[in-house]
This record gives sequence, C-alpha cells and structure tokens, in this order.
Amino acid sequence: MKLFLFFLKRDLRLLFPVNMIIFMMFIVATLLTKLLQLRRGGVFDEVHFSVIVFLLFFFSLLSVMAIIIESIWREWRKGTQFDWYLYPGSMHVKLISKVIAIFIWQYFQLIVAICVVVVLLFWTGDDSFRQDLFIGEFSVIDEFSWEYLWGLIIVPFVAIVQILFGCLLFFGLKSMWRFFYVMIYTSIVFILYPYVYIKLYPTEEPVETEPILGLVLDVNHSQFIFDVILALSIYGLMYIFAVKKLEL
Repeated sequence: MKLFLFFLKRDLRLLFPVNMIIFMMFIVATLLTKLLQLRRGGVFDEVHFSVIVFLLFFFSLLSVMAIIIESIWREWRKGTQFDWYLYPGSMHVKLISKVIAIFIWQYFQLIVAICVVVVLLFWTGDDSFRQDLFIGEFSVIDEFSWEYLWGLIIVPFVAIVQILFGCLLFFGLKSMWRFFYVMIYTSIVFILYPYVYIKLYPTEEPVETEPILGLVLDVNHSQFIFDVILALSIYGLMYIFAVKKLEL
C-alpha cells in the first residue's frame, strides 16, 4: 500500500501543471460567456445552454485526452521514465496508480465543469429553465442508476486504458514501426470498435422523462459487462506490453 501511495502521489504531482492550465481555461471560458451574455442583453434560454453544454462536453473530452497523454508523455519528455520503470514495485502498481491519478484529476475537471454550468445557469440563465433542468436531472436518478454508473465509472475507465495503452505503444517503442502499430491500434479502437459496438447495441428512442445523462447514455446489462471485459482486456495487453516489450 505504501508503494502504491508513493506512485499515486508521484503521478498526481506529474499531472498538476496540465490540470491547472485546463482549470484556468474553464475560468476564462466562464468569464467570456458572461461577457457575451452582457453584450447581447437578456438571459440565455434552453437553446443557448444546449450550445454551451455541448461545447463544455467537447472541451471536457479534449481535456481528458490531454491528461491521459500527459501522464505518459511527461515521463518521456522529462526523462523520468527510467525512474518510473526501474523503481522497485510491481508493474500493476505502477499502471494502476497512473489510472487512478488520471481518474482523480478527471473527476476534478468534471466537478469544475459542473460548477461552470451551475454558475452560468444562475448567472446568465432563465429562472424557469433553471428550475426545470434541476428537477428533471435529479428527480429520477434512482431510475437511471445503470446510466450513471456506466457513464461516471465504466466509460471513463475504458477511455483511460484505451488511450493510455496507445500512448505507451507510441512512446515505448523506438523503431519506426511504432507509427504502424499505433495506426492499427487506433483504427481498431476508434473505428472498428465503435462500428461493432453500434451494431451490437443499437441506441433506442429516448424517453421524454430521462435526465440529460439518460438521454446521452443508453445502457443495458450485457453492454455494461461487455465494457468491463473490454477495459480489463486492454489493461491486460498494456501490462504485458509494459513488462515484455517496453523500450526506454
């Protein structure tokens, strides 16, 4: 446990600079949105907030990708990959600590994004729309527990191990073949996998009473199990690569 905490603290410190940059970008975006609202006059309605939430969601995805990539790239950029790899301890501990550190910072950014939405709702939004949104989102949480569990835990874990393994492939191979391997891996993860995924689990028509997360995420038990198996399989491949094929 002490060794795990050592690596976890190390990875959290490693990701601190990039997360502070993302945090400041959220603050700037909030102030710019308020400035835009003041210049146009009036409050924002549902259409305006749909655009704002979409942009925040897109930026959050990019920030998560930046955090994951930085967790590996900074090691190689600063030349600390030798210390990380050769330090006593299981490779499982080293990889899991990175995953958990990314998880923690990812949820920090998620909380910041939620705070931005709430601040903008009270700062620039219409009263009736604000009330309808909060009632609709939080009154039916128990009815969509699988959606929340899937969207807040399983999906982030799948995304983390997918991108983390791709980064290890790119930075952990010295030959020019690494571009070929990463291209094949990216094609499987971001083209073939989504295609098969959609075929296996077609999206159903949303129910009008669903909250925002319920409208975005449509999940069943078999899909839930499939994602867990996928994440563990990719993690297993990443562990084997890190132990047997990683080049410093």
